[in-house]
Amino acid sequence: MHRHPPLIQFEQAGHTVRHAGVPRQLAVVPAPLPDSDHELMFNVTWAPPLGTPAEDYSLEIRSETPTTDCEMPLCYEYNIPGDATWWVVPAQASPAAGGCGVRPGCAYSVRLTAHPWDGHTAANLHVEMDGESDVSDGR
Repeated sequence: MHRHPPLIQFEQAGHTVRHAGVPRQLAVVPAPLPDSDHELMFNVTWAPPLGTPAEDYSLEIRSETPTTDCEMPLCYEYNIPGDATWWVVPAQASPAAGGCGVRPGCAYSVRLTAHPWDGHTAANLHVEMDGESDVSDGR
């Protein structure tokens, strides 16, 4: 297995860049997406990194199921505040067909990256959704 060497911390004008630690305990809970008949949203939670805290986070959700119903563009959120420990994706239904969405019966990879990033400060999770949504919106 090939491993990349760690990126070197660099000094510029007397400032050392300290890379954030890896976020811990990444978890995903599906919930109904408001104003959508068949899509869900992910409530993504995590614990802050040990050691150097994150200045901010970015969050990626990619479909891993190559079917027409499951294919979607990358859901990407960035500039999530460093003191946050949860985020909802997508926050609202996409106005365009084929936009960012989470659907029952599909598998997704979830990646939470802590910044400043050194190439290793990301937590990853594989999520498989059942074909039938068992999530209720209370209606």
